[in-house]
Amino acid sequence: MLPSRETIEGYEVTVILVDMGDDKHDLQLTNRGWDCFVTNLSRESVFVTKKIEMLAIPTVGSLNSKECKILSKALRKKFIPRLSDQGFLFWDGSIGSASPPQTGYSLDTPYHLVSHLSKKTLENILGFSDTSAGFVVL
Repeated sequence: MLPSRETIEGYEVTVILVDMGDDKHDLQLTNRGWDCFVTNLSRESVFVTKKIEMLAIPTVGSLNSKECKILSKALRKKFIPRLSDQGFLFWDGSIGSASPPQTGYSLDTPYHLVSHLSKKTLENILGFSDTSAGFVVL
């Protein structure tokens, strides 16, 4: 999966997951965090390739309530248990406990160091998935 554009005029691009049952229930993630998540879903074969490709595209990607249950199960079994409380899941599938750099990125910074998710973020995605009636990616 190719990295998405990360900034527009200096502002970080945000992906918003919106609950299909309650449009006031949403979860915001950085674009690079969502890229990391979708890439790792693909790596773990959580969904078929076509579904993964669709999740990567804002306004096109979505999961229904049954797929949210599959996602929640994968988070509980394949992702969250691998991380310490201070751990990070990186774009390349590696796990680290050191905080990735927050600033000073250059074109030479490896994408797997820029694109990461903390255990807390994965737990937030799990909570959202558990309580939503399905969601769309905006």
